[in-house]
Amino acid sequence: KKSVCLNTRTPEGHKAMIDLCLSADVVISHLRPKDAKKLGIDYESLSAQKPGIIVASTSGYGITGPDAERGGFDAVAFASRSGMIAGLAPSGEPYVPYYGMGDVTSGTYLAAAIMAAYIKKLQTGQGEEVTVSLYGSAIWTAGVPVMTSVYGDPYPTPKSAQLPSAQPYQCADGK
Repeated sequence: KKSVCLNTRTPEGHKAMIDLCLSADVVISHLRPKDAKKLGIDYESLSAQKPGIIVASTSGYGITGPDAERGGFDAVAFASRSGMIAGLAPSGEPYVPYYGMGDVTSGTYLAAAIMAAYIKKLQTGQGEEVTVSLYGSAIWTAGVPVMTSVYGDPYPTPKSAQLPSAQPYQCADGK
């Protein structure tokens, strides 16, 4: 892994950044759509110069829609706004989600999407834009409890409805 520090506000720094991007098969960023476009590292700008490039990005709320330009953080965009943590704190007390819960999940989805785009590139030579949002990842991750709840499977599942092999039990040492 190599790192470089560039001042993209200077013509030399900006050119160096674009040159680095164009030397890659895959460019990954975590910028709001307008910021990526302003810098010229959005898919439209880079693919015009290198049609086979894959431009992957993560965001809080996606690249389209009313919240696309909002910044997003794990605890808000993934855990809170999706409603996912509501089921983790049924007592109604404030709950702090695990740090990185959405970042890790969204990053895994992004990696899988990049690999699919790269396989397509190897077969067709065609690049692609790949996007993953924290909010979208949360909705997908919470899909099973949401879909099964309409069939009488409550979320969170009460202990009385859990399979015996899936329940936690107190050990002999009291833990």
